[in-house]
Amino acid sequence: MRKDIFKLLVRQFMEKDLSQVKERDFSLPLAPDKVISIVGMRRTGKTCLLYLLARQLRESIPRENIVYVNFEDDRLFPLELGDMDHLVQAYYELFPHKREEQVHFLFDEIQNVPHWETFIRRLQDTENCQICITGSSSRLLGKKIATALRGRTLTYELFPLSFSEFLTFKGVEYVPYSPRSESEVKHVFAEYVERGGFPEVVNYEEDLLFRTLKEYLDMIIYKDIVERYRVTNLFVIRYLMHYLIRNMANLVSPGKLFNDLKSQGLKISKNTVYNYISFMEEAFALFFIPVWTSSLRKEWRNPKKVYVIDHAVKKVLHTREDTRRVYENITFMHLRRRFARVTYFKGRQEVDFFIENASPPLLLNVCYDFSAHETKTREVRGLITTMETLKINKAFLLTADTTEEIKVGKKTLEVIPLWRWLLENQS
Repeated sequence: MRKDIFKLLVRQFMEKDLSQVKERDFSLPLAPDKVISIVGMRRTGKTCLLYLLARQLRESIPRENIVYVNFEDDRLFPLELGDMDHLVQAYYELFPHKREEQVHFLFDEIQNVPHWETFIRRLQDTENCQICITGSSSRLLGKKIATALRGRTLTYELFPLSFSEFLTFKGVEYVPYSPRSESEVKHVFAEYVERGGFPEVVNYEEDLLFRTLKEYLDMIIYKDIVERYRVTNLFVIRYLMHYLIRNMANLVSPGKLFNDLKSQGLKISKNTVYNYISFMEEAFALFFIPVWTSSLRKEWRNPKKVYVIDHAVKKVLHTREDTRRVYENITFMHLRRRFARVTYFKGRQEVDFFIENASPPLLLNVCYDFSAHETKTREVRGLITTMETLKINKAFLLTADTTEEIKVGKKTLEVIPLWRWLLENQS
């Protein structure tokens, strides 16, 4: 019976039309003798990325050489490790002559299979194949891949749509120096700020957008955290998630959160608070960036800034709109696509982002409204002072709609609208 289901799934995918799948700004090189793993939050487009890979492969190899299985398909529940042997047997019963050829196995949401990593390693060792897997837990995939495959894997992270990808999904092309194009792009950027970058919701009406984002948030809490990590205190996990989303782009301290919960009469340990926050990180729901310092001890002692996988999730909580924080979250996610380590700088004035390992080092601040003289003086003075401290010669100030180049001695401050900076800094 299980073999018949797998045969049906293999056949169904072979007949699937992939021509309408939207392109992403994402390169997925296939390396011989390496398992390719794609990790990211649910609904960020991992399945579509596998579809794009399959579409690309179909241009050079027969469809029969591509096996795609989504392990969240209810027809496969409940899944056991032994079922994976039935999958391989089912495929080669359909196409016995393919044992002499390389086969591409594309496994979606692999973490739903118990002990999947042992199967993947055996498949890699015994069959002539290329394997690509996806999953929605950084710890479950990362830890198991590291121990089971021992350097024989390449891992890539996938996030919601960048602004450039959002334009593609909306069918809009940016033409530099074209006033008409610039007006259209700015209009679409306002949509991006409002609705976020989850691929599914790009063209949803407001009511459906809200309902879908609420479903995503509930899915993160209950499926990716409560079920996966067997969390029993539902009130606390919801409280922490909502509190951290509301404080997007702000400094937060787990210790202070623990004291807040304790003051409300809740019996919970500090370790539990730290664990719950780590679960949110591992589900790719939240990101925490440290202060820049050469001292690990100082890094641990200072609070971290929290950012959300997609700024539009905050809409679900009916919080007051803070466009400046939304701009900062968009900026962080853009940086996080390029750099694994992002920090903030704390000196006489806090600077939102410092990427030390960029070439050259990257220093950025976000200022939505740059029109007031007092604001301009404060921002310029703070960034120039920080450039002197860090011994760098250029920084960026990202605004709503101001373009200006400010020079102070050998220091250059480029003031640029966020939408333009996002499009001009793709790599």
